[in-house]
Amino acid sequence: MRLETSSFFDSLVSNIRHGKSFTFTGLTTFSRLLLIKYIRKLSGKKILFITSTEQSALRYSADLERLFELEAVTLPYQNVSPYEMVNLNLYDYQKQISILLNQP
Repeated sequence: MRLETSSFFDSLVSNIRHGKSFTFTGLTTFSRLLLIKYIRKLSGKKILFITSTEQSALRYSADLERLFELEAVTLPYQNVSPYEMVNLNLYDYQKQISILLNQP
């Protein structure tokens, strides 16, 4: 099945072009990668893709770069909750902000 012929295609394109958030479930790993590539092409913007584990994020990042030559950056894992009394690792937050602002 081609994405362009599916019943939800027009709604998907509209959501992407208007910068709306949406969720897909039940996709295979390769389908997720193709969808990320397609969304990136339509929107021209950065995409935040949340995974269940850091290892999964690293695999997706490597696949996006290797298969589609898309730059993918893995944000550092948050090892401390903002509600805990332990000091936060400000370098992790600084790296995340720099990535989102597209700074080296």
